Amino acid sequence: DTLALTATATDDGRPKPLPDPTGRLQQGVRLRWIVYRGAGKVRLAPDIMNGRVYGKPATLTTTVRFSAPGVYTMRAIASDGQAFSTYDVDVTVK
Repeated sequence: DTLALTATATDDGRPKPLPDPTGRLQQGVRLRWIVYRGAGKVRLAPDIMNGRVYGKPATLTTTVRFSAPGVYTMRAIASDGQAFSTYDVDVTVK
């Protein structure tokens, strides 16, 4: 069985974006999920957003598969390159 975890963060619009040579934005918020603590191996798909979102909410839904029963702490991290914020979710796998 799998579990879906969703995190949403809103970019504050600072710093202002600068285009890189490919035309993509260098700034903006990006989300990722990590295993902060846990009893076994965890597979995250995807673990990080493709690209960044500037000046509006960004959402990442990740499918999680646990290899063993136990208590896990999953951490969502939102970062814009200057500041970051975290949010932890405790999961008990039986």
